[in-house]
Amino acid sequence: MTTVAVIGAAGYVGQELVSELVRRGREVIAIARPATSFLIRNEAVRLVSPNDALQLPPDVLINLAYPSSGRSYEYPTKNRQILELILRLAAPQTSVIHVSTLAVFGFELEREVVVGPVSRRRDYPYIEAKIDLEQDLMRERPGKDLQIVRLGNVWGPASPYWTAALAERLLFGAPVGVAGRDGCCNLTDIGNVASYLSFLASQESDGALGFHHLAEFGHLRWSHWISKMEQALCLGAVRVNASAATARGIASELRQMASSLSLSSMAKQAYATAYVGSWMRSTVRALPKRAVSVLAEKAKPRSSPGVAHASDALFLSIMGTPNQFKTKVDPRWVQAIDDEASWHRVAGWFAASGHI
Repeated sequence: MTTVAVIGAAGYVGQELVSELVRRGREVIAIARPATSFLIRNEAVRLVSPNDALQLPPDVLINLAYPSSGRSYEYPTKNRQILELILRLAAPQTSVIHVSTLAVFGFELEREVVVGPVSRRRDYPYIEAKIDLEQDLMRERPGKDLQIVRLGNVWGPASPYWTAALAERLLFGAPVGVAGRDGCCNLTDIGNVASYLSFLASQESDGALGFHHLAEFGHLRWSHWISKMEQALCLGAVRVNASAATARGIASELRQMASSLSLSSMAKQAYATAYVGSWMRSTVRALPKRAVSVLAEKAKPRSSPGVAHASDALFLSIMGTPNQFKTKVDPRWVQAIDDEASWHRVAGWFAASGHI
């Protein structure tokens, strides 16, 4: 029986993937932090902590983990910890499937999309971390079976970043789009994600480096889904006038910051940017811990009634992107869920969760 280890098994994708692997008769090792391990309820799964040792290396190792908590300047350290865990658990003959994201090409897909390696660059912390881990794995496992799967925006019942987030925005009257800009949704259904990763885990290793892009609904516009959600929730979507949030370079970021009313707000705005912020985060990493603590306390956000959170601009920018993330997967894989079935699953979740 094929043994598949899943790092990050307690996350949204991880839980769905573990269930799919068990359904397909795989022996599953679910690797999750003790604080989240209660989310793995399947008795057929062997649950282990990241600190536990495995008696035998798995046949396949699927990594879903990425830095998602703590301060952004700590992401490189967290990335190294994930890399060390992968290298410790995977033998030379283990097939490694690393799950990445379309964001390696920019939140708005403003960079050229290639089905291949992406060079390291200064960018937003999340993007830097995703690119760095791809590059580190390629460097550490040359000539060994490594499959990098870049997912589109993961959608499905209870999806925290899209389904649930969009529903909450509709319910509370927060903007869900930009007037006059109906962007490509670049969505992939959670069921299709689990299906494709399970499919890859069942393939014979050929010792090659492979890249896969999964966004089977990428050709659809956000309005396709928003209109269905409006009807299901009996609410109207709010769209605002806004320009692109992602700067195209240092000069663009500096112009945005110049409009700040104080040095303090300018510094906070700069820290959250891609290029200038990347240099600032590198500087912070080099400071003594005490100095970092003092800076962090001073930088805590203060509530400002009527002022939208900075992440709103980035969210709206993603919603308005005209660029499509096209699927590039193994042609032998059979898509499990089409767009209509995907919507029915989401609508069912709305009803079950009390949204309608």
